[in-house]
Amino acid sequence: MLSIGVILAFPPVFNGCFSRETRSGARRKPADNSPCMVCHMDFKKEPISLSHEKAGIGCAYCHGLSNDHGGDELNILLPDKLYGQMEIVPLCKSCHPEHKKGEA
Repeated sequence: MLSIGVILAFPPVFNGCFSRETRSGARRKPADNSPCMVCHMDFKKEPISLSHEKAGIGCAYCHGLSNDHGGDELNILLPDKLYGQMEIVPLCKSCHPEHKKGEA
């Protein structure tokens, strides 16, 4: 079952989507994913990761701060929040209602 509690604890959501602008109309700054990119260098060029980063949506938005995971040099501890295959499309649809990729 999808738990969207983590999404509700993050920046404002407008019309079911994360807004690229703040309430004052100012453009959001790109997300700082640098703590994650120390190990997950392959995501520096991954299109979904890049587009969300530019929109101000960082890794922590979906995966939690994951401080224990980030400090685990043995790569044993998982991020605070992971999603199973059946949870990914509903998660995407929580911000992208017209999302179709991965659907039958």
